[in-house]
Amino acid sequence: MTSFLLLLTVSDVQMRGGRTRIVVYARFSTDQQSPRSIGDQVAICREHLDAMGLEDIEIIVVKDEAISGEHARRPGIDQVWDLIESGECDVLIAEDLSRLYRHSTRAMELI
Repeated sequence: MTSFLLLLTVSDVQMRGGRTRIVVYARFSTDQQSPRSIGDQVAICREHLDAMGLEDIEIIVVKDEAISGEHARRPGIDQVWDLIESGECDVLIAEDLSRLYRHSTRAMELI
């Protein structure tokens, strides 16, 4: 499977200085799927970040387990919104856009 890398710049990291705060979001949709999926998604995102050679970063992992991306409100995705709105997220990365939301319209609202 080809992964889609989503980067969302929320603030000007160079102007702010300090560590770049990266939120890695992962989700699987049903209790019939493997919980290892979360770890696999996070590993793929970390591989992309390593390949980018970023330094002085803080990684915050946020996840939703056994919750469909059809639901607009989920504990993990709500936390992502809160981190963005509070300025505590400089970059958002997910394995695939569908991890955020199953409907691209809602995902684009987040972006």
